This record gives sequence, structure tokens and C-alpha cells, in this order.
Amino acid sequence: MKDSQHLINLRARISALEIQQADSKIELTHFVKQTIEKLSPSNLLQSVFEGNKQGSAIPDDVANGFIGIATGFVSKLLFQGTSHSPVRRIIGTALMLGVSGIVSRNPEKIKGIIKGGFNLLSNLYKKK
Repeated sequence: MKDSQHLINLRARISALEIQQADSKIELTHFVKQTIEKLSPSNLLQSVFEGNKQGSAIPDDVANGFIGIATGFVSKLLFQGTSHSPVRRIIGTALMLGVSGIVSRNPEKIKGIIKGGFNLLSNLYKKK
């Protein structure tokens, strides 16, 4: 008798834990989807350019670093092109580091240029 009661209690507890596991799985799936959406490149860029207007989750230093690195990388690509010359690669890397450092310290002008470019593109697409 005692064993059957323990077995019934055990099965009831297992059922309750399975229900709890299913609920946790649903919550975790929802959380992962929200996190992936928040970390998509388009949302990250949008939050960088919106700044602190809506309480951006990205601090200004991180945004400035991102803009600096991106600008440095673009300058390296423009200088180096598809060249396989080691000298040109070294100069391109030095240029990238220099531009990244300068832009990271003074990002407001670059933000303005990028924002103006996005506004120009959005105006062009709205007219069509």
C-alpha cells in the first residue's frame, strides 16, 4: 500500500515537473527570439543613430568605437583595394588604425555624415 502511494506521488510530481519544463521551454524560446531581434545589425545601427533620445541600450563609447572601427576598415579597403602587395597591406593596416583612433575620439562629424547619407537615401526611396 505504501509503495503504491509513493508511486502515485512520484508520477504526480513527474507530471508537474514535465509541465513546468514545457512552460520554461516556451519562456526560454520567447526570450531567445527577443534577444536575437534586439541584436540584429539593423536594430543595433538604429539604436546607435537614435542615441539617447529613447534611452539607447548601447553606451556612447561603444557606439563611437564601432563607428571608428568601421570607418578605419572602410579607409583600409579604399586604400588597399585588391592589392596583394605586403607594403600596401602594412600601410593599409596603419591607415586603418590611425583613422579608427581619430574617428573614435571625434565621432560626431562622422555620425552627422552617416545620418545625412541615410536621410538622403531614405528621401530618394520615398520619392519613388
